Amino acid sequence: MPKKILLIPDEPNWALDKNAKDLVKYNKSKLRLDICYYDDFRTDADRYYREYDLLFPMYMGIFFDFLKRRYPVDTAVTGIRSYHRWDKRKTLPPGYNTHPSFKIVHKLKKALLVNTHCKKLWYIFARYFPVIHTKYTCDLQMFYPETTKKKSDKLIIGWTGSLTNHPGKRGFHEFIKPACEAVDGVELKVQSKEDGVITDDNQMRAFYNSLDLYIIASRSEGTPRPAIEAAACGVPVISTDVGIIPELMEDGENGFIVRRTLEAFVEKLQWIADNRDRLPEMGKKLRQKMEREFNWEHLIYQWTDFMEYALEIKRLKKEGYLK
Repeated sequence: MPKKILLIPDEPNWALDKNAKDLVKYNKSKLRLDICYYDDFRTDADRYYREYDLLFPMYMGIFFDFLKRRYPVDTAVTGIRSYHRWDKRKTLPPGYNTHPSFKIVHKLKKALLVNTHCKKLWYIFARYFPVIHTKYTCDLQMFYPETTKKKSDKLIIGWTGSLTNHPGKRGFHEFIKPACEAVDGVELKVQSKEDGVITDDNQMRAFYNSLDLYIIASRSEGTPRPAIEAAACGVPVISTDVGIIPELMEDGENGFIVRRTLEAFVEKLQWIADNRDRLPEMGKKLRQKMEREFNWEHLIYQWTDFMEYALEIKRLKKEGYLK
């Protein structure tokens, strides 16, 4: 009988849920992977503990709520996905300059095993306890370049996200909007959560494919999902040096990495507007890198190995070989 793993994302149709669904879709192991949203899990937690060999609250916020509710965590793994749960909003690009508190480290040590998909976060936390680096991506069968892209006289730049949830972290009003307004011939397309942001993947693919460039001005990130979705659609990205951005892009080759200042964004956007004929080739290179290095066909093994490793740790602890 296969070992049963319960993936526990926070809510439907957002990043954790899409991650979980991709894991189920691309799973090639003998493990059985199921999904249960955290609100549903809480209504019948005892049953899930009985039925599953491993519980995977998919980021530390859910795991910390496990601890708060005094759920057993001897069968639980979790993930470090971002900075905002622990950095007190002090992190600045490139993101190596922040250290977790003893309290955060102590809590995470209670998990059987912890993963992260960002090398920067791995570097920060691996000095305190074992952390497994598991790359994260989107479904390349869902996000891809469309051949019917419309031509425009304007440089179409896109952004999607929340304008009110941690707005200072995202930098939309401080950097993105004024930078786009400062450069002639730029049109900014926004899909915000507050305006009923599109969550259907087919519609999101169409949104990315309508762009010449995707923009990120975050103060800190783990893996900004819109960046990998845009990249999968062959759309170059301009971004601050946050999260996995330097793992995904080479500045000037398949994207642009800039300092987090308005002047830096304006200067780079002006250069891009003057050299926009280079964007299609950069987007093609970015898609090729996604296919080589950010492809679930390959990355799924990192995730299922992580889960199998956790199951082995659980067994060794049960048999008294590990504390």
